[in-house]
This record gives sequence, structure tokens and C-alpha cells, in this order.
Amino acid sequence: MEVNCASLSASLPLDSLGEIFAHLIINTSNRSSKREWYKWRQVSRPVKEIVDGIYLKLIGNEVSNVEVFVHIPQLTTSLWLNFIKDFGKIESILKESTTVTSFGYAEGGGDKRLAVRNNGTEEEAAIQIGRCLEGNNSIRTLHLYFGNISSLGGKTMAAVLQKNSCITHLNLINNEFGKECSIEVARALMSNRSITHLDFGGNQVGDGGAEDFANVIRTNPFITFLNLGCNGFGEEGMKCICDALKTNRSITELRFYNNLIGLEGAKEFADVLKVNATLKTLDLGLNRIDNAGAREIAQALHQNTCLTSLSLNNNIIKEEGLRSIGRALKQNKSLTHLFIHAKLEAKLLQEIREDFQT
Repeated sequence: MEVNCASLSASLPLDSLGEIFAHLIINTSNRSSKREWYKWRQVSRPVKEIVDGIYLKLIGNEVSNVEVFVHIPQLTTSLWLNFIKDFGKIESILKESTTVTSFGYAEGGGDKRLAVRNNGTEEEAAIQIGRCLEGNNSIRTLHLYFGNISSLGGKTMAAVLQKNSCITHLNLINNEFGKECSIEVARALMSNRSITHLDFGGNQVGDGGAEDFANVIRTNPFITFLNLGCNGFGEEGMKCICDALKTNRSITELRFYNNLIGLEGAKEFADVLKVNATLKTLDLGLNRIDNAGAREIAQALHQNTCLTSLSLNNNIIKEEGLRSIGRALKQNKSLTHLFIHAKLEAKLLQEIREDFQT
């Protein structure tokens, strides 16, 4: 349930808040924000006695909305902020809080057009948040969206990974780090021993940064979830990643969507599936895999006994390729979820379903 400050103070009895809200969203971005914020401050002290373990999302920069944390310090285990101008208040929260275990910051509310409009604010946020996180011992999940930051911001995030040993889930998706920033992050991850989930899709790593992420895959035995989707890997970069995956024994879920790997990429991933006995979930959607690529993957499925979920959504696989995969499913007994978005005739669809259920 989403409510604004006015409905908090005017619509609901205070003694019912603890039972009603699983999510509390304070929206101060509209014209009446200051009036609503005043009402919220009036109810914040009694709410302190009633609400516990709330997910708190603060939206807007018209007022110093992070002050709510001062009033209700035990309110929040998950804190999301955006459009915040006063980073000093964020610093006090991240340095002093022992209750926030999940922190998210989205410059521009996650809207790239708005983030870019802020003229350097994203850089300031990256540096400020990074410095605060170096000594934080409570946050386990970190989601950061800046839209576009320079190398200095990327180096700051890398420093966090080198010094912070508490964060286990890191989401840096769609920040467009580019090669240099991405390499900084990858090299920090080689020595990090706490991150288990890494979302690094949409960061323009390219072939130039592929070898560094391949080294992460080779040397870091703690990462179990890795998203490298939409990173502009060419044939060379994709081969680096696949070579590393052949000997990896920790990653159970890999997302490699929208890298346009084509037939050669399908061959490389087929070779991975023939020897990797750890990977359980693989996303190869939006990769221009055609019938020939589908045949390569089908041959690998004859040998693989570990993979349980495979996505080939939004490729260019037609009837011939689908039938190849269908035949492989008659032998493969581990795959339980297959995602292929394609226009199929009813008869062919039924045949594939029968192969899948055999």
C-alpha cells in the first residue's frame, strides 16, 4: 500500500498503523509537500511506538525528508532515497544506523533523463554514499542508480568493495560505468569476500573490461548470482567470460541477456553447459541466437544434468531450432523451466510441451 503524508495523518487512526502498513512511502515531491510534511511530523512520534520493521521509501527533495529517520530510528530496515540534496543527512544515517540492512539510492527516481538533468549531483552522491558505506556494518543489500557517473565515482564504489565486508547483495545495474569504471569495480571484486549477488547489467563493460570480469569469475568463489546482461560484449569478450565459466564452481545463476552473441556465442555457451556442473539458471535472451545456435545448445542439453532454468526469449529461433531443443528435452531430466518467446503453430507448441513433459 502506498500512502502520502496527508492520508497518514487524516485518513487512518494511529493505533491501526502497525497492522495496516507493510510498506510506508513518504511522498514530498508535490506542491503540497511542506504542508503534508508538517502533518507527518505531528504523527511521527506516536507512530514510533506503534510501527516496527517498516520498509521506508522517501521521495522528493522539497523538504529535508530524511529527518523522519531521526524521529523514528527503529522504523526502517529498508531505506530508499532519491532526489536528495542534503547528503549530510544521508551520511548521518549510513554512519550511525544499526537497523538499516537494505539501502537504495536512485538519482532522478531511476529515470535516466532526470538523473542526467541534475548536473553532477550523481557524482556527488556516488562519492558521498561510497565514503559512508566504507565503515557501515549493518547494510547487507545495496542498490545504487546514478544514471551516469565519471571515473571518480566508479573508483569510490570500488573502494567500498575493498573496505566493506558486510554487503552481500550489490545492484549497480544501468549505471553506464563504461570500461574504465567497470574495470575498477571488477578488480575490487577479485579480493572481496562478502558479495554473493552482483547485478552489473547495463554498464557498457565491452570487450575491454571482459577479461577483468572473467578473472572475477575465476578467482572469486563467493559470487553465486551474476548479471552481466546488456554490456556490449563482442566475440572476444564473450569468449573470455565463457572460458572462465568452464571452471567456475560457485555461480548458480547467470544473466547474459542482450549481448548479441549470435551463433558463435551460442557455441561458446554450449561448451560451458557441457562441462559446468554448477550453473542452474541461465538467461541468454535477446542475443540473436538462430536455429544453428539453438542446435548447439540442444546438443549441450543432451549432456548437461545440472541446469534447471533456461531463457532463450526474444531470439530468432524458428521451428527447426525449437524441434532440436524439443528432442533434447526428451533426454534431459534436469531442466524444469524453459522460456522461448516465439510465434508457434498450435501443433508444434503441443509437440514441444509433450517433449518437455516426457
